[in-house]
Amino acid sequence: MAASNNTLAVWTPKDATVPFGGQAPLVKINSGVFLAFGPNAVAPDAKVPEYVEFMAVLPRSSVNGYTGTTGIKVVITWASRNKVTTGNVVWGAELLNVGATDLPDPTVDLWNTSSYEVTGTSGANSSTAGGLVQVTINVTVANIKHGQTTNPAAGDVVRGRIRRILSNASDTMTGDAIVQTVELYDY
Repeated sequence: MAASNNTLAVWTPKDATVPFGGQAPLVKINSGVFLAFGPNAVAPDAKVPEYVEFMAVLPRSSVNGYTGTTGIKVVITWASRNKVTTGNVVWGAELLNVGATDLPDPTVDLWNTSSYEVTGTSGANSSTAGGLVQVTINVTVANIKHGQTTNPAAGDVVRGRIRRILSNASDTMTGDAIVQTVELYDY
């Protein structure tokens, strides 16, 4: 079966779970709730990595079920908290197939970003200050498997993590990036 390009999951800031280490805080702006990633979110000018995690069950439907043979695109929709219109933000995304019935392999470390994290860079904003921007990061099946032998399949639980990589020299936007949604779809 070919990839459907259908949405597999949509995560909002309220769906985030708190990981160990530096977590991106929830912030309220006007009537919306966002996740804040950046030098001012936890400590001013700190290059502290900030993460959030999400969990999802891949759809079982024959119409938009996940086939397990394609990668998953992670689309992060975000804006500049300070309405900055210049500079770039470097995002990291990582997905881990937990499976349908088994606990994750205890030898697999989701926090080991050197092996399975995929990065994507997007500009601060191309048109209006404070406008939403999207970055798409393609995560391959091999990266989702994290060295395990079983491909992800419809009905499996997937654990995801996103972060802003402030220590990357290409991340040049000043101020915080606030995340509105994270969408997963197959490609």
